[in-house]
Amino acid sequence: MQIGNNAVPLLRDFVSQLYDLKKEEASAKEDRKDLVEEMKAKDLPVAAMLALLKRDEEKVEGQLEAQRKAGAILGITVYTEVDEEELAVDEAEVIFAKDRIEAIRETDADLERIKKEVKDKLAQVKKDGFVPKIVMMLVDFRLDPDKQTAFSTNSLLVEKYLEAVGD
Repeated sequence: MQIGNNAVPLLRDFVSQLYDLKKEEASAKEDRKDLVEEMKAKDLPVAAMLALLKRDEEKVEGQLEAQRKAGAILGITVYTEVDEEELAVDEAEVIFAKDRIEAIRETDADLERIKKEVKDKLAQVKKDGFVPKIVMMLVDFRLDPDKQTAFSTNSLLVEKYLEAVGD
């Protein structure tokens, strides 16, 4: 593979941009993990709260109605409403949970943005004539140099890409 004058800087730029995105993604994932652990440490039902945020209101109402009808047919009491006094949730706990849930939602939005940017960048990589899979291998090698030493270079193409970005 003959490497042209414009290809090397372009490849380096792609690898650098994707590397930055992957580092940002790793940081966001770690932040999200920390938020979830913080909530679990306070015995908050994190998974249930996150699931509630993603639910489809119409679907949930349909399921509740089906449960009520099934209960009426079978003669089984179905509780679909909760008395808020029974829950006795501390106001400070509510504020804490809402704050952390909002932070998790923002982090999830960042992760979606990063995922889209990586996808778009890889589309551009392909459009410019590079092999996205190999470019991502280069990014992985930068993220974890041990992967490069463990990688058996049987591919001339991978070797040329490595040579071009100088890793």
